[in-house]
Amino acid sequence: MATSSKIIYFDNGCRVCRTGALLASKSGFSEQETLNPLQEMEEGAACDMEKARYCNEVAVYDPATKESRYGVKGILWVLEDKIGKIVRVFLFPPLYILINFFYHIFSYNRRMIAPAYVKMDNDCKPEFHWGFRLVYIVMAGLFSAFISYWMGSSLKEYFTSGYEYLLLVGAGWLIHAAMILVYRVKDKMEYYGNLASIMLAGILMQVPFLFCFHFFGINYNWLYVSLVLSDILMTYMSYRRVKYLDLSQGITFAWWLTLHASAALIFMLCH
Repeated sequence: MATSSKIIYFDNGCRVCRTGALLASKSGFSEQETLNPLQEMEEGAACDMEKARYCNEVAVYDPATKESRYGVKGILWVLEDKIGKIVRVFLFPPLYILINFFYHIFSYNRRMIAPAYVKMDNDCKPEFHWGFRLVYIVMAGLFSAFISYWMGSSLKEYFTSGYEYLLLVGAGWLIHAAMILVYRVKDKMEYYGNLASIMLAGILMQVPFLFCFHFFGINYNWLYVSLVLSDILMTYMSYRRVKYLDLSQGITFAWWLTLHASAALIFMLCH
């Protein structure tokens, strides 16, 4: 296969993008000199490319031909140099539409999913997209609801059903989200996106414990350990993200208090 001289521009303000670039370099998928942070794009390349595209999606640029491609098509362009034209199968319309849809959910929400927590010069944030933001929040909420139901069904000592536990843990999130509507938060959808990521991270912390409990028979008490670890992780994430968004830490306190107070109240009413 031909050796690619194409330059891949990734968002240095996204930790997932940073990690992906590092892995690509370490694995030999791309040479270090062909992986450049978006924030350090050369003026010549910037003039040849569409800013509205490279801020939203990964950008691939060929300095020899001045051609550029973005997103999934850009990634496949590089892959074609590495493994051949077989990758064009992913351009088959139904498959491409599906892959592109999920890629855009990540791409437009990448600063909500894994921000770098630093302010950068020449930054180029993805545009806000109502559709992809709402889809991300809804998907995070549905996945979290499913795992919470699974957790509640497992904690039979205290809960009669998964629905009871889902009500207990879910009410606080909904109350806090409603409170933000009247709270002085400039960009509410940016906060909601980060809130969805906090919830998702906390739930993902519980998944390995649930899996091991059901399939490997670990001690029941490890489920409670997972809940404590999840709570610690979410509180730490809320602190960091609220600080990153230049908001008052009163929001973190209000979020934590709402979650725990509503859960305690519902538990007492149900028992």
